[in-house]
Amino acid sequence: MLRSAQHFDTRPLEDLASEGRPTVVPAGPAWFGSVMGTSLLSSLLRAHGIAVLDVVLCLIGWALLILLTVGFLARCVRRPRVLRDSLSKHSEVSAWGMVSMGCLSMGSATSTVIPHWLPQLETTAWSVDWVLWFIGTAIGWVSAVGFAAKLMKIHHERPLPAWGLPVVAPMVTATTGAQLVAHAASPHGAILTGLLSVGSFFVALAMGVAVFGVAYEHSWRHEALPAAAAASSFIPLGIVGQSTAAAQSLAMAAAPFVSPGVDSILSEIAHGYGVVVLCIGIPVFAWAAATTYRQFLRGMPFTPGWWAMTFPVGTCSLGTHLMGWDLLSLALLLVLAVHWCIAATGSVTNLARAVATARPVRPSR
Repeated sequence: MLRSAQHFDTRPLEDLASEGRPTVVPAGPAWFGSVMGTSLLSSLLRAHGIAVLDVVLCLIGWALLILLTVGFLARCVRRPRVLRDSLSKHSEVSAWGMVSMGCLSMGSATSTVIPHWLPQLETTAWSVDWVLWFIGTAIGWVSAVGFAAKLMKIHHERPLPAWGLPVVAPMVTATTGAQLVAHAASPHGAILTGLLSVGSFFVALAMGVAVFGVAYEHSWRHEALPAAAAASSFIPLGIVGQSTAAAQSLAMAAAPFVSPGVDSILSEIAHGYGVVVLCIGIPVFAWAAATTYRQFLRGMPFTPGWWAMTFPVGTCSLGTHLMGWDLLSLALLLVLAVHWCIAATGSVTNLARAVATARPVRPSR
């Protein structure tokens, strides 16, 4: 899926970028980090009562989701191999986790932001959230299981934090699903949604620990991350922040279905889990920031991977918000906003240069 404006090379994008080659990535899963970061930023702005920008970013998120989806489908229709490669190549299949999380986070942003500005569309907004939740959950589970099966067959590739993208997706299902429980059409639907969310939580947590553990061990002891992939060092924060948010959301969703004594115990367990995991996240954040910012100072080439700086930080802001630590949540929201501006500027600049220097090229094969 990754293609150069002047070359069509099968090597990973970070290898091409490290050579200084001009790279252009067409519409597809690789860009869905922009949908993730934009939609979560929109939701967090609404959660903290920051008006106007929340709805603007929600609309931008929808524009990105539609344009990327239509653009990718058009590419697949023109060249069916594009879809086959995205589902079979190890360097591309992990990006489908971002498609899942993009759908899930966009649905959540819609039900969070739109009813505040247009109360008459509240029912519609929640219906859209449900549709995107089902789509995102299905893609997430398929990509997580499929990618895990692929990992069992491949042993020669260097493990990267980006390998964790498919396994984080079910954790986003857990958080957004817990928020949908109260809006289910029936008690049966609420219980099924809750059970699927709980199952997604534990599957994502177990797989995330395994995948990120391997990636960290390789990066710290054997081979440092390539310069162009430095921003992916933020991805493990996604499991930290998202699991914290999921734990709080699941505890709150379970409250109507359990006795008063049990719901307080669940709340305490969720809070304790959040404290432990967020403490673990401190060195993770420090390493990611040092790794990424150092490469920015050295002129790190642009890739859509820059968007990896956004969503994981946003999940930590969401997790701390649900923990009741709003001051810390606001600080992380500020970091998210800065990272979003950097990634957006890099994206627009990269695309503008591509248009300015475009020339006929042979079709990708």
